[in-house]
Amino acid sequence: MIKNSFIKKAMFISAMLVSGLVLSVAHSVKASAETLYSLQSRANYNYVCADNYGNNPLVANRTSTSAWEQYQVINNADGTISFQSMANYKYVCADLNQGANLIARSTSIQQWEKFKKVNLADGTIALQAMANNQFVSTDLNNGGILVANKSAVGGAWEAYSLIATGNTSGQSGQTYTNQDFTAYTSPVGGITASGVSPTPYVTCAVHPSDRFNGNSAPIFPFGSIITTANSIYLPGYGNKSTFIVQDKGDLNFAKSQYWVDIFFGFENNPNTVPNAINFGNQTFSYTVSK
Repeated sequence: MIKNSFIKKAMFISAMLVSGLVLSVAHSVKASAETLYSLQSRANYNYVCADNYGNNPLVANRTSTSAWEQYQVINNADGTISFQSMANYKYVCADLNQGANLIARSTSIQQWEKFKKVNLADGTIALQAMANNQFVSTDLNNGGILVANKSAVGGAWEAYSLIATGNTSGQSGQTYTNQDFTAYTSPVGGITASGVSPTPYVTCAVHPSDRFNGNSAPIFPFGSIITTANSIYLPGYGNKSTFIVQDKGDLNFAKSQYWVDIFFGFENNPNTVPNAINFGNQTFSYTVSK
């Protein structure tokens, strides 16, 4: 095993050798694109942000939208809605043990994760938590956190605009600046977490969407295209600027938030590992598309 901070094994599913035949089972699921929404509080016109690690309440304190301010709205069978945060793919819940603060940390939808959407006369909406039947309010006296603690809609503090700001197809057009780029290799016969055989200098991996669950989906959906602002020189290949997300990494967030790991090849090639080592750790800006 080569000990080098820039080399890792991605989450490959090894192929099995049976009677001289290479057998592999690949399961690839392609999800349809879903609209993503942001919540804009009418109390201060800021967007509601979810803590990526799920430990702190949602806060209306952002003036622009990224994954932390985007949610997939789930329509439940009982007419309520739930919010899945794109920051960590957890559901927003009203935590009655923490003052009814709204926190993005649930892995399933139950009563605490359900909200009734109430249409207001000015075109905004109010959200009534099914956990305690209270309306969600922006507490400007407490940093703008969201709390389900109002018995009625009393004004702008309980009013929100639900604005479509993207989709689940890899945050199309979003730019990520000065992110880490590294290289990785694989034993012969490995396949990626998306169930395909990796292609050298094409396949790349990004970290799991959930910091605490290595088995979660990658932060960008499989098949997303990463395009760097400037061409990258890849030892053993040359200059390149586009890569396809076909794998998910296992560096446990040791790099920048949206680091990219480029597949350099299989280890039966004697140049693969040296090329990966020579690439090292570099930083580039890039956009994501589908």
